[in-house]
Amino acid sequence: MQDLAVHLATGLCIGISLTLCGLILWSLKALGVSSRAQTWTGIGLVGWLLLTAGLAQSGVLNHFSSTPPRMFAVVMPALFFCLILTFHPRLQTLWQQVPTTWLLGFQTFRIGVELFLWLLFTSAIVPVQMTFEGRNWDILTGLTAPLMVWLWVQQPQARRSLVLIWNLAGLTLLLNIVGISILSMPTAFQVFTQAPSNTFVASFPFVWLPSFLVPLALLGHCLSLRQSALQARFKSPQHVV
Repeated sequence: MQDLAVHLATGLCIGISLTLCGLILWSLKALGVSSRAQTWTGIGLVGWLLLTAGLAQSGVLNHFSSTPPRMFAVVMPALFFCLILTFHPRLQTLWQQVPTTWLLGFQTFRIGVELFLWLLFTSAIVPVQMTFEGRNWDILTGLTAPLMVWLWVQQPQARRSLVLIWNLAGLTLLLNIVGISILSMPTAFQVFTQAPSNTFVASFPFVWLPSFLVPLALLGHCLSLRQSALQARFKSPQHVV
């Protein structure tokens, strides 16, 4: 049964990551982004996944004695890149064109992430505090994402405040699990010392959790907040649904 859980978790992680790549490229096409930009985006996404997978397979990331851990070499660039994308002035018009329902519904993928974390917990690979049975309640963002889409469509008068509150709550939950994950690693600053330690994120395909899936969740919230700020700034009468 443990082997089955690991196989299911592996399939979920790979499936979610590849599906999100496809959704990003489909979204760019639907928004009328140039073919050249779509191509370079696809190359960038695939290249990043292959690079991080290769580093994980080589074992180079599986060293937590250094400060900071080597894992940060694939995490921090992705997080910084998401922030650059959010605030780059040349992308401002594009972010205003993205339907808000896309940005809200996009976060549903976090349900699958929490499921594969739980499956790995049942196989004694992930510590309990990183699951919804412990201190990780990030699944609430994924579960409420469809509700937010519905509320956005049904209650236009409350749109901006709802989006703001939900995004801030989602960011809080995301930062919570990121902090727990870091404090569960076998480092000099480890707080959660019960076995197992958080080392699975240095292996394939789960390296994509901190290097790809978490940054995408952050990007989704940042873009939604950025869109709201831009619309308030330019006093746009209506969001694109």
